[in-house]
Amino acid sequence: MYTWNHFVWPSVVIQDDNLQLISVGLVRLTTALTNASTGDTSAVYGPLFAAYVLAAVPIFLLFLFASKYYIEGLVSSGLKL
Repeated sequence: MYTWNHFVWPSVVIQDDNLQLISVGLVRLTTALTNASTGDTSAVYGPLFAAYVLAAVPIFLLFLFASKYYIEGLVSSGLKL
């Protein structure tokens, strides 16, 4: 329910397509790439997977640059002072 609200609330509140969240944009892309007459999405997996990869790149880069601090926090939480 919590995750669903993170999807529904922005799609209801934000009307401008340029300000939508990535998850809402990916669902809209899936709908746009679906063949409306047959409902077949088998031919459009390439662009959809490319969009998913591009959406994941910022999170991956954040992890790469912040992993040092994340590991330091894990190590320091295990020490008794």
